[in-house]
Amino acid sequence: MHGVAVLGFLLAVAPITATPGTSLTLVCWLAGWTVVSGAAARLLRTASVRRALDRLTGVLLVGLGVRAATT
Repeated sequence: MHGVAVLGFLLAVAPITATPGTSLTLVCWLAGWTVVSGAAARLLRTASVRRALDRLTGVLLVGLGVRAATT
């Protein structure tokens, strides 16, 4: 829902702030990026993805610690 609200804001403000030379492609790109980032944020908030990221981060930190200890 957050992405939809930001998209609505962008579509409301873009015509006001856009200069005559502003590309419609740029405005569409920003709107699309807003929707995609909102979907990615929802995915990253799920419990299974957070557990996987925590495990990956733990493995990387242990690996870096072992490497630092052996060099």
